[in-house]
Amino acid sequence: LALPILTTAVFAGEEPTPRFDEPAPEATEIEAESNPESPSEERAPDERETPRWTPMTFPAYAPFGESQRGVPPVVNPAAHSHTDRRFRFGTLFDFGVGLEVGEADDFDRDFEDLLDRFDDLEERAEAFADRYAASDQPDAGELQDFLTDLDIFIADANATIRDLTDSAYAKLTANASAPLAPIAIRSDFLRGTITVNADGILEARIAVESTDDAFVADLADIDPNNIVEFAIIEGVPTIVLPDEERAIEPTDDAGVAVQGGTVGRFGAGYSRPVWENHRGRLYAGATLNVFRTTLVRGGVLLNDDDLEDTARDEFEDNQETSMGVGVDLGVTWTGGWYTVGGVVRNINAPSFDYPDTGDSAFFQANPQARRNGSSWTMDRQFTLQGAMHTPRQRWILSGALDLNSATDTTGDDYQWAGILASYEPGRLWIPSPRAGIRQNLTGEKLTYVTGGLSFFRALHLDVSSALETASFDGTNYPRGLKASLALGRRF
Repeated sequence: LALPILTTAVFAGEEPTPRFDEPAPEATEIEAESNPESPSEERAPDERETPRWTPMTFPAYAPFGESQRGVPPVVNPAAHSHTDRRFRFGTLFDFGVGLEVGEADDFDRDFEDLLDRFDDLEERAEAFADRYAASDQPDAGELQDFLTDLDIFIADANATIRDLTDSAYAKLTANASAPLAPIAIRSDFLRGTITVNADGILEARIAVESTDDAFVADLADIDPNNIVEFAIIEGVPTIVLPDEERAIEPTDDAGVAVQGGTVGRFGAGYSRPVWENHRGRLYAGATLNVFRTTLVRGGVLLNDDDLEDTARDEFEDNQETSMGVGVDLGVTWTGGWYTVGGVVRNINAPSFDYPDTGDSAFFQANPQARRNGSSWTMDRQFTLQGAMHTPRQRWILSGALDLNSATDTTGDDYQWAGILASYEPGRLWIPSPRAGIRQNLTGEKLTYVTGGLSFFRALHLDVSSALETASFDGTNYPRGLKASLALGRRF
């Protein structure tokens, strides 16, 4: 589920790219895909050739998906002109999915313990209510023990909710590309390469939110001898005193928030070589992206009497769809054994509105749950990229660094740095392995190790796992897991 800063698209047997000031020859079939050349026939490209590999081109095969960037996969627009093929297309399908969780350890056990204790207290309160109804009033000692246990439970519950508010969340991501996307056509008339792409992502984050204590009940001043009765009022255990009633239930602000959205993109771009000398060639490109976003934001209070229906209504009603346009710019410099480049994403920083939640009781009680405020902005982001290869282009090392942070639809920050190494065997039937590591320099600051294989240069499988762990049911699990699968020739 890749972060697009790294890719390892590798080609075998391509002819050198023509000079940009000369007519381009007709492209030929690449026989090396099915009949790889022998080592004796291989040669390293000279300084005037474009390498057979195209780093920073498309992330379908790298384990660094885009789902955490808050936008569909965006790559260096200048990289599309790196090869001399007149027509190229992407994968038949490309899909990735990922899950990330907070660092709350064993919260399932804490919740289970709290629920068990609450059920016990509720049963005792109902038993007291039955006894009061039968004129069998409990003695002061029984009532005092109950009040003490209830007070301890409330303190523990509030501490647990505070911890979960700070650290408990689950985030689902998914990304997919349209069949055959991206498509690139090299034009002699336009003296460059035209690209068309369509893809999209989904992000959803669910988290516990509470502004104050989840339970509030002033029990210290209650004299057991002053309790008139225990009663179940509208399903809520209630202590009835001579002049007031104290319900034992969650407060009006503790609850669960959901935020995220879908982002679809249609992009059209142009790139071309703009200058060269005996050391290499400079490429430049631009991409115009049209975005269609549907942003979702909802919240449910824990004391809601109809929790399930309210949650469904919140999700269905609180969606906002809008359109926007973004522009990406990129440059690359390709030498005999390396490529370096830079990208500016969303140079115009388009914004998209969230649904209006002004009438929501949950967001009135928890304004901090409106992550990103009233709108989400695709932040302008700068990225440096680079790659190098061995003379026969079998080993490739590539990396990238985001120079500033940005925010996704869920309100999470990201700024990635990573490195990826790959090997391209000389035989079609030998899988192509790759491995790398990447770290988010902001936000949760998770570090992922990644690995992948390409089979017959057509089926590409990648997985990614966070080094940080969270405990669940007494067992440690990675805080993040991601996987992607693509079928098609490398673009």
